[in-house]
Amino acid sequence: MEEEINLRPYFETITRGWYWLVTASVLAAIIAYAVSSSIAPTYEATALVVIAEPRQRVQFDPRIETVTESQPLNAYPELAMSDEVMLSLLSTVELADVETVGKLRDLLVAEAGSAASLLQLRVQYKDPDVAALVANNWASFFVEWVNE
Repeated sequence: MEEEINLRPYFETITRGWYWLVTASVLAAIIAYAVSSSIAPTYEATALVVIAEPRQRVQFDPRIETVTESQPLNAYPELAMSDEVMLSLLSTVELADVETVGKLRDLLVAEAGSAASLLQLRVQYKDPDVAALVANNWASFFVEWVNE
């Protein structure tokens, strides 16, 4: 009841059309190289902001209970993308192809870090030095704005 599988027709078909396979592979490699060469590289810079809790809690009288404010840690990424912070950043950093806050927002990502009190500010741009400068300025403006 054992039947043999005959692979000979498949091998004959492949060897008969080998030049089509090689041509298609070389053509695909050339197209992939051309596409990857034409795409400009994008660099990413990340600035980390740590949200620290107050170190001291003042209690004047033990009978008066001090209310501890819970920090809105989930709101910080949205606050980092606020118009006021974006306008401050746009006015100090001159980017050739970015004239509006909307275009600036397309380059920026603010998200909560691995720890609850950590905020990641990421910038993607075609120049690595400019990306690092924007990320550092963004973090500075955000910290100043939150501490006001």
